[in-house]
Amino acid sequence: MSSPVERDSRKNSFCLLADDTSHCYDCQTRRRRQQGDDMFRTSLIALSWLLAGAALAQERKPFTAAEMAALLGKGLMVNSSDLDNGKIFTGRVNLAADGKLTGTLTPAGDKAIPLSGSWALKGAQLCRKIEPIEPGEVCETWVRSGAKEAIIQVNGKNASINRW
Repeated sequence: MSSPVERDSRKNSFCLLADDTSHCYDCQTRRRRQQGDDMFRTSLIALSWLLAGAALAQERKPFTAAEMAALLGKGLMVNSSDLDNGKIFTGRVNLAADGKLTGTLTPAGDKAIPLSGSWALKGAQLCRKIEPIEPGEVCETWVRSGAKEAIIQVNGKNASINRW
């Protein structure tokens, strides 16, 4: 059987557990404090979500032409995979500073296929030709998705992930 009395262990005082506790200063104070704590916690959670969303939105911007030139100016070795982290393919490509491209592409469960070709920057896009897989020019937009990671978009659609 529950008691109609609530004990405040911090102040060694008692309050009646009734709908009307206006006569009990300790109960009113405690309830206000709990409501304030709940509101504060809720506000912190909401603020955390807003900041996390802003950080993600800020990270997911395409590299600019200057950023791409700085990133690739001395050459870059990238590990590439499909959007499912290698369920379809993985690759390792060296984008040499002189515009040559070499590496391998490994379809899931199969052996590596050697790649060679060329690349060049056209504005903020990396445009490449890869023999024997894609002999025609394909231009990629690199969208920042981490400190050393980019989602690669081709014709506005996410195609793969590069890490370096």
